[in-house]
Amino acid sequence: MKAMLRRLALMSLVLAMLLAQAAFAEPNGIVKGVFDALLAEGSDYQQSKAASMEWYPEIKFEETLADDSFTLAVSGSEYMDGSWTFTLDGDYFISTFPADDYNGFGMAQVVLLAVGEYYGMNTSLLTGYIAGLGNMGLENKYFIMEDDEAAGTRTIKIYAAGAYDMAELDQMVINETALPFGPLTADFNSMSAHSGKIMMVVNGSMNYATILLGEYGGLDELAYQSVMNAMNILRPRGWEDFVANYPELRDAETDQYTVTVNAQEEAVREIIDDPREDYQWVIIRIGDESLQMDGFAVEGDDGEEGFVIDEIFNGTEWESGDLHLTIVWQDGYYKAVVKEGGEEKWVYLCEYGDYIDEAAEAMFSCLTGIGTGDEELTETQEDHGQAAFYYNFITEEMVWKKADGTDVIFTQAK
Repeated sequence: MKAMLRRLALMSLVLAMLLAQAAFAEPNGIVKGVFDALLAEGSDYQQSKAASMEWYPEIKFEETLADDSFTLAVSGSEYMDGSWTFTLDGDYFISTFPADDYNGFGMAQVVLLAVGEYYGMNTSLLTGYIAGLGNMGLENKYFIMEDDEAAGTRTIKIYAAGAYDMAELDQMVINETALPFGPLTADFNSMSAHSGKIMMVVNGSMNYATILLGEYGGLDELAYQSVMNAMNILRPRGWEDFVANYPELRDAETDQYTVTVNAQEEAVREIIDDPREDYQWVIIRIGDESLQMDGFAVEGDDGEEGFVIDEIFNGTEWESGDLHLTIVWQDGYYKAVVKEGGEEKWVYLCEYGDYIDEAAEAMFSCLTGIGTGDEELTETQEDHGQAAFYYNFITEEMVWKKADGTDVIFTQAK
């Protein structure tokens, strides 16, 4: 009997030791390292959090670390609430969520960049590399998406066993997959593309366009090929002359176009706010600038020239279920009114600008709400007139980006 009791006591002691070891187990080094990179000051995740909190002050974020996974959760927002767990399974972080959960896809993207930070990769180059694999139809073993149509879910796998070799970078250029927005039309548009070491921003119309191209590490044949591809895709005024008479990447000035190679940062900042480090830039201006306003009406408060009115927005009406959106130009601003069931519910006084959709790698014309135009209404309206409306020229839809972080998609009323 005493021997039996001793055996039971010994078994209890061993079990207690095993439980204690489990309780105090350290998280996997890669899991903790990527988790720490996510929470580091200035990380993409932290920037995304800050932007969301500006739009919706009551939103709350929670990050939880476990031994082989971490969970990112959002609460306090009716439409963004959710929880996404990324579990390290072999060489990959794996997360599964509904296929239409764009917040989950966004979380996966910031985890990808945190993996890049953990392994010391340039995250801008990493973003371009992942985009380039898709643009060029190359195998992507680093950011894998698998959809289960029967279950309605999407599983994303993010490679986390080491730095990505990015061996295919020298194959990646801007092509019709990276820049599926051409040819340009008479309407002014802004768009962007990213493929490998190359990033591009295009502002303008078929009559006059500015093309900014940057290449990581210096301009070379990839930049030249990307420029020529863009000309054939976008086809701005004078593009035939450009393609026929521009044999290499060099400064040029003709009646049809100008090219500035290795453009200075000051000139680049006139086009984009934050030029990325380690990139060299070329600026191309092509067409007839005097025709830049085609597709726009131009007038000021007193009927004089001075304001550019985008007719995509002015005087247009849009529908989404029982919601009706009307946008008009008014005294130097755009006024957007959303009715629900025929009753006016939201009013926005808006300024004109651009919206960059990183997921679509495109830049769209955008109206940003700065209030309602009425102090009392601004105080009482739940979002205080803070929202944005951008026109997605790819899908021909108007997107209402609400202050709570959700989107409402409108189609043009007939």
